[in-house]
Amino acid sequence: MSNLSDMKPKCFTAEDVFKFNEILEEAKDPQLLVCNDSIFEQSYAQSDRIKTLPYQDTCWAMEEVELGDSNERDTKRVIIVSELSFQSTQEVVEMSVALAASVSLEKQTLHLLSHACLHPPKKHARRPHYLLLKNNVNKRSILKDIQDFGINLFGTSVTDTVPVNVNPPEEALFYVCHNCGLKATQDFFITCPKCSAVYYCDETCQTEAYHQRHRLECQKFSACMNKENSLGRFCFEFSEVCTQRKFTKQKLFNFLKCHDVFDQGLWRRECQLSCYNDIPYG
Repeated sequence: MSNLSDMKPKCFTAEDVFKFNEILEEAKDPQLLVCNDSIFEQSYAQSDRIKTLPYQDTCWAMEEVELGDSNERDTKRVIIVSELSFQSTQEVVEMSVALAASVSLEKQTLHLLSHACLHPPKKHARRPHYLLLKNNVNKRSILKDIQDFGINLFGTSVTDTVPVNVNPPEEALFYVCHNCGLKATQDFFITCPKCSAVYYCDETCQTEAYHQRHRLECQKFSACMNKENSLGRFCFEFSEVCTQRKFTKQKLFNFLKCHDVFDQGLWRRECQLSCYNDIPYG
């Protein structure tokens, strides 16, 4: 069977969120017996590509369960990748079913992680920023592989609950989709072609946001960005505090210090800097 989507249960869609036992019921379907040496191993063979994928600001959890007697040769091992959230339910990212006797847990874990990164059920390929291994896999044996993917590992005796291989801040700057709120690194997104002020996961989010609200925002965002320098002064010139009749120089200084911009030349009557000021009334 060459198409992975043919092996997914019908409930395994981008919109649905499931309980763990419901997934296990689906996993009993013999059509879901995946040969790791074929489809999932093809994804693991693309490890160099995984290393260059954008990061999503999320944590995936991997856990497994065996269906059947562990002493039987036809025992199935199911590994499920889910995205952790603050809600009581978790969104399933991917699942793998294999004969426990035919493939090691470590091998199945790495192959499934690779496939989940390259072929998520929605949006396009990306890596999770963090990974939590809740299964019984020998974490030390696959630690280097996960580090090579650039994924930070949480909650193991190997890492002592401290993330490994944490990316420098400049490499982990996250942006937010203007439509669905997904957070990821900049290379995951596309921008509005008109204003370039907002980011989208894909063209679907871009279209939805445009019809819902961005059609009205876009021109305003562009105008604001084009007049950034003058608007930066405007908020100080015409604030409620600064337009009071009994406004004093001391109140001005207190106002600027309160906004952490004192002595930066951002207000025309401040004139604390020794630089040239061509603004009237300076």
